[in-house]
Amino acid sequence: MADSHRRVGVVRPGGEDEENAVSLAGILLLTDLMWPKAFSLEGPRKNWRLYVLMLPGVLVAAVAIFRMLATAGTAGFSVGSFKWYEYAFTEARAMFAYIRLAILPIGQSLDHDFATSHTIFERGAVVYMAVLFGLVAAAVRWRHKFPLACFGFLMFLVWLAPTSSVVPIDDALVERRMYLAMIGLILIACEAVRHWQLRAPAVTGLVTVTVLVFGAFCYERNKLWGKPETLVALAAAEARHNPRPMLNFADFLIQHDRCDQAVPYLARAERILPNSYFVKASWGRTLACLGRPQQALLVLQQAAAIRPCSQVYEWIGLVYGGMGKLTEARDAIRKSVEMDPQSAEAHSALALWYESVHDLESAEVEYRRSLELDPEAATIRANLQRVARLKNKSSADRQRLTSEF
Repeated sequence: MADSHRRVGVVRPGGEDEENAVSLAGILLLTDLMWPKAFSLEGPRKNWRLYVLMLPGVLVAAVAIFRMLATAGTAGFSVGSFKWYEYAFTEARAMFAYIRLAILPIGQSLDHDFATSHTIFERGAVVYMAVLFGLVAAAVRWRHKFPLACFGFLMFLVWLAPTSSVVPIDDALVERRMYLAMIGLILIACEAVRHWQLRAPAVTGLVTVTVLVFGAFCYERNKLWGKPETLVALAAAEARHNPRPMLNFADFLIQHDRCDQAVPYLARAERILPNSYFVKASWGRTLACLGRPQQALLVLQQAAAIRPCSQVYEWIGLVYGGMGKLTEARDAIRKSVEMDPQSAEAHSALALWYESVHDLESAEVEYRRSLELDPEAATIRANLQRVARLKNKSSADRQRLTSEF
């Protein structure tokens, strides 16, 4: 049971589909408000049937989002890392970071370390907010002269509104939020090109240079995506305010038996969040991996005190098992299963405990249950096959002994 602390990875909740559904409703309404006549109700009046048909879907998406916000630990007004106003101040800066990344995609990251603005003055948030409001006012003011650009900018804001306004999310800056919002920025570029009086050779040269430069950026980025370890390591090396990239890289190192290399990253993460469940849990797994079970147990128990959950009791049970304290291991792992009966990892840990006490029948039952919950888990499938072979061998040995007598 000693090596099983390496099995668990990081899982993040998602809700992009519902957010995009709400944004899409806003985009359709914005389109009708801007065309054919800017800020006229003519469009919505003509297309009222569309909005009636769309209303049930929007309501369902809104309910799904509110449910997610009420239960998810990484989004909603109960998020511990942000107050709603701090998130608003921070996102005012994030908007311009997205625009900068779209124009010059340098400094991309798998997990951005974007510092929080706790007050309206911290890190110049008030300036960014003033510029943002100014751009909105300009889009309204010049909607007739530059309709495509004004529409594009407002579209950009609407696409980002569900994730980048006042509802806190643990991720202040995430590149995937730009996938649809980029359409708005492209429309702004189209407006600019429409007004430029460039000769054909200049246009050809500009397009060629743009394609070559951005093609090179894309090629280099794709090479990095082929090396997940490098992406995670770069995010961890650049992190100064966000501990999660360090924890993700520490988790990667634990999974690959390089636990000693995880120590400096966890030390940095602990300085940022000294009483975090995730930091404590990663420390406990690392100490267990380094062969320091007593210290690992102490830290994991601290993590359980902060956030009692199935996962941490599973790890506590595995550490007890590695120490040979099978009774304590059984109690902790059974508690893990009781707290989350749908956890494939918890059932697998219980199966491992049954193997350690030579109860192959019960081990097989738990491995089968674990595989039902996670059919793609190759390790669990291999463990089930191993137990089946051991059972067959044990049965054959008993038959042989019976025949000899």
